[in-house]
Amino acid sequence: MYFAGTAVLLDVACTLCKGTIRDPDEITHKISSYEDEKQRAIPDIVRLPLKLTFPSLSVKPYDTTLVHSTPTQLDGPSGDDENEVAHKSSVGEVSGRCISTYPRVGFPNPDGTVQYIRDGDPICDRFLATLLPRRQILIVADGCNWGLKPKIAAINASNTFSQYIQSHHHEITSTHYAARLISRAFALAHHSIFTGSEDFWDLGTTTLLGGVILELEEPIVETSASGDTVVNNWAFVWGSVGDCKAFHWTPKTRTFRDITSTNRMCTESAKDCGGRLGPAGKDGSPDLRNFRIDYIPCATEDIIILLSDGVHDNLEPLHLGFDPKDVGLPDSDWETVDSLTRTSTAIVYGEKLLYHMIVHDKTPSDPFLNLDSGPSDSSLVIHDVTPSRITKVLVDHCLRTNRNAVNFMIENPGKRLPRDYKLFPGKMDHTTCLASRIGVSD
Repeated sequence: MYFAGTAVLLDVACTLCKGTIRDPDEITHKISSYEDEKQRAIPDIVRLPLKLTFPSLSVKPYDTTLVHSTPTQLDGPSGDDENEVAHKSSVGEVSGRCISTYPRVGFPNPDGTVQYIRDGDPICDRFLATLLPRRQILIVADGCNWGLKPKIAAINASNTFSQYIQSHHHEITSTHYAARLISRAFALAHHSIFTGSEDFWDLGTTTLLGGVILELEEPIVETSASGDTVVNNWAFVWGSVGDCKAFHWTPKTRTFRDITSTNRMCTESAKDCGGRLGPAGKDGSPDLRNFRIDYIPCATEDIIILLSDGVHDNLEPLHLGFDPKDVGLPDSDWETVDSLTRTSTAIVYGEKLLYHMIVHDKTPSDPFLNLDSGPSDSSLVIHDVTPSRITKVLVDHCLRTNRNAVNFMIENPGKRLPRDYKLFPGKMDHTTCLASRIGVSD
């Protein structure tokens, strides 16, 4: 087995650690006892015991009479269908969409007709949502580079991650138990990429962000900066490797928060995704430099949003054609801005942009977005924030932002797109958004 015995030190996550997983040997032994023989044969790909930044909170037990109930599952894209996939019922409200923002370029055929082929096909992103009574499993994977190999890697990894959590979620008793399950799901997802292949150099790699929404035994009560009391009776426990992002919408405080803000802190360049499953190393091992498991407490009606970089790259001021001074930095050129400042600035701007686009129908060209404070105009349009609205606004934003670049490539086949974000803003890519509301009633 190409990755047997791999032990990876989680450099970034460990620097933030508050402690070791509670009763690690007991939890590992218990999980192993529930796994079947094939699952137990798959070695862990992270160093144990896990180092976690959050407490072990008790989780409400799953109703055992529902263990064999059929889950509702949504995934995409489905072939060339890039339409929204949505579901709203007693078990959940979720919306997902996966598209490509690359252009369709025409190539002449011998018979004089023109064949239009889209750059970057097939789409290598994947989203997968599994809705269970009072629990949800959410996943976005982004196959690295173009072609069938990364597409298959993303599909295999996301399917295996979901299937493993589905098989074992009813065992979860705490947030730490869920974290250990997620670490095992990553091991099996990595292994699934190798299944049926004799040569790992013939395989693709993929990033993956996945987690499970659980109901807490005792709610966490917090006071927001504005003085509001927020009762968090849910938790989203998640793991990530690579550069997919998750955001948390809180209706009570009317804020979006990037809960994966550190996943680009250790990247070497804009093209470095920070980590990936599959044969990233010479021995077939994964790249887990920015692997992280964490949780976020949530309240009923909150929304969790998972994005591939085809979406969140188009939320960065650099890619939108702004100068550093437009967003409050002293520099006149992004080349002189250090990577940490650039990343932290992109996080703050992205959170603010999400709010103004989704709630107020604003765009990045509206000047108030570049100020430190938000608008006080009471005449602003205010929209209800729903999973469907989130996916529509973000996908439409990506298509609109990249329009100049797409038109240039259609009109100038074979020419390289100039690297001028003022004339050609945006970043064309496979583009995925998955949004799910928390805690709908039975």
